[in-house]
Amino acid sequence: MRLCDGSTLEPAQLIEICRDRLGSFKSPDRVHFIAELPKGPSGKIQRLKPADILPPG
Repeated sequence: MRLCDGSTLEPAQLIEICRDRLGSFKSPDRVHFIAELPKGPSGKIQRLKPADILPPG
């Protein structure tokens, strides 16, 4: 996930917001913030690339 500039949201806060609005079974277990989403030559976000960037686990 990419945050807006100046945002101070923590991963635990985002997970709690999701649990409050979606329910625990639909909420993510982990959240990772990255500086920029990877994009392909056409400028579209590469949805599978962030999984390659993050450490396993």
